[in-house]
Amino acid sequence: MSSLYTAQLPDAFPEAARESLGTAVTLGPAIADAAQDAFVHAMSRASIVVAVAAVLGGVVAWRYLPARAVGEATALKATEFESVAS
Repeated sequence: MSSLYTAQLPDAFPEAARESLGTAVTLGPAIADAAQDAFVHAMSRASIVVAVAAVLGGVVAWRYLPARAVGEATALKATEFESVAS
């Protein structure tokens, strides 16, 4: 995200403003506004990347993780439950 932030700032900005949003805000209103806009832009791009990664993780989990245990142990537990419930 840091590289996205600094890429949005003009080259004429001081190096301190390129290193830290907090420092950029203290350097004056023109620099502060541009730095805040660059930060919001970088944060929105990073959020999109994280959202895509989360969706991909969900799809992989849905596709490859079992929904329930399969096998004789499950069948035995179901018959035991039915006999206790009766």
